[in-house]
Amino acid sequence: MKNKLSTNFSARRFALRANAFLLIVLFASLQPASFGQTNVLTRREFSRFSVVERARFFEPTISRIAAEEAVDPYLLWTIAYNETRFRPWLASPAGAEGLMQFIPATASRFNLLNPYQPEPAIRAAARYVRFLSNRFGGRVDSILAGYNAGEGAVDAFLTGKTIRAGKKIINASGLKTVGGVPPYRETIGYVARGLSFKPSRMMLARLLALPEKIGPPP
Repeated sequence: MKNKLSTNFSARRFALRANAFLLIVLFASLQPASFGQTNVLTRREFSRFSVVERARFFEPTISRIAAEEAVDPYLLWTIAYNETRFRPWLASPAGAEGLMQFIPATASRFNLLNPYQPEPAIRAAARYVRFLSNRFGGRVDSILAGYNAGEGAVDAFLTGKTIRAGKKIINASGLKTVGGVPPYRETIGYVARGLSFKPSRMMLARLLALPEKIGPPP
């Protein structure tokens, strides 16, 4: 049974990711900006763009959805950069999928059926950001940490309490940290990168000097 479930999950992920090629083409036709002589793009063509160009491609949708969902577009932009560098076909070994890297449980909470569809993924991320903002009083460091490590982990390090999440024990030492940011290397880097961007404008020029590679934390 375990092998059957694993096979079914792998087949589902393959099918969704295979559709990402078509999703890029369809999504591209909705964007006001174009690259070269066409705004209909294949996944291969899109993957050749720099992170700056990919960011610019998604900015109109990020700005529109942020306004509709009453959240800061800077946060959505930062999350998309942190998670995938604006590559909506990516999947992580931990099971996170799509542009905004939703795991199935969180996708279900925010009614996201296919995380590889960019616009629904951005909208689900906006709703998650609004949830985190309400929970943590609008603190940007806490919101980013919550998106990366989960709101339960941030709660634990805000209060200094030890909590259990399934078989996992969070904050066994009872530490308190600024903003509740868990002292995980990946989360600290995630928050630091997010805070380095200025919210007054999506600072594309600054990204030219930043690494584009996404991989597991060291």
